This record gives sequence, C-alpha cells and structure tokens, in this order.
Amino acid sequence: GAAVRRGLALASGDFVIIQDADLEYDPNDYLPMLRRLLQGGVDVVYGSRYLRPGLGLVRGFVAAKHPNQSWAAYLGGRSLSLACWLACGIRITDTVTALKLFPRDVVCPLPLETTGFELDHEITARLAAQGRRFAEVPVAYFPRSRAEGKKIGFRDFLRALRTFRRYRRG
Repeated sequence: GAAVRRGLALASGDFVIIQDADLEYDPNDYLPMLRRLLQGGVDVVYGSRYLRPGLGLVRGFVAAKHPNQSWAAYLGGRSLSLACWLACGIRITDTVTALKLFPRDVVCPLPLETTGFELDHEITARLAAQGRRFAEVPVAYFPRSRAEGKKIGFRDFLRALRTFRRYRRG
C-alpha cells in the first residue's frame, strides 16, 4: 500500500494503472481495460479474474475459480465482493483484483490513509462514496501459492472488512 501511495504521488500521465508486481496478471489486459474506460460512461475499470459473461450466477461462480487458486483465497475474495456491495453499494465481481485503471485526476486526489493490502479497499470505498461509476473487464490470472510467495491471509480479510466499513462514506 505504501508503494502504491508513493506511485500515485509521483504519477504524471493521464491514467494510472495499479498492478501487483508478482506476475499474477498479464499486462496485455491493459488495452481492453483502457478501451473500456475510453468508451465512456465509467470512471474506473477493474480487471476481474472472475467475470464470466453468459454462464449465469451458479455456473459462473463455480467456473470462476482458477485451477491453481486455493479455495480459501477464492472464497475470501468473493466474500469481499459481497462485503463491498453491502458496505459501499457497488456490485463488483472482483474487488480484490490487483489490476485497476483510473484517470489520474480521479485517483490521485484521494486522501489515502492505509498502507497495507487494505489500500485497495480504501480506494474502492472512497470512489464508491464519491458516486464514481465502475466497470469490469475479464482478465487473465496466474495465481501463486503460499510456497511461491503469496502473502495475503485471514488477517488481511478482516482488515478489508474494517476498511470497507470505515471508508464507505468517503
């Protein structure tokens, strides 16, 4: 989170994209995200690992888990999407995605406070409180295991819940 805040402070272009450096996401997905943002009607575009158009609710939920992703990580992420909807009023399939695109003038002025993984949730909650319009684009995902360096855990899940609650009004 601290690194993202530092990057936002130094950003100078028209757009800002946030992506984890752990190679779980494919930079080729930047273009569809940018195309969606430039189409208009939205302020923010999130890359969704779980968006499966045309499959329906149950089949889409089951099919969205990636083969190498743990059930704990999958269900935790999906639960946080539900928590985001309940706390912030926005429906996003993948609020914990590490691939987010913003116009710089939308994200950089946010008075961000958190410094850990919960920064993602603070940004989402603050933008939702401003009435920003969100869109999602399906993206490729190559999950890592704990043995490969995955660090997020149950404490981060609890911090995320608190963060959505804390910043849901801006």
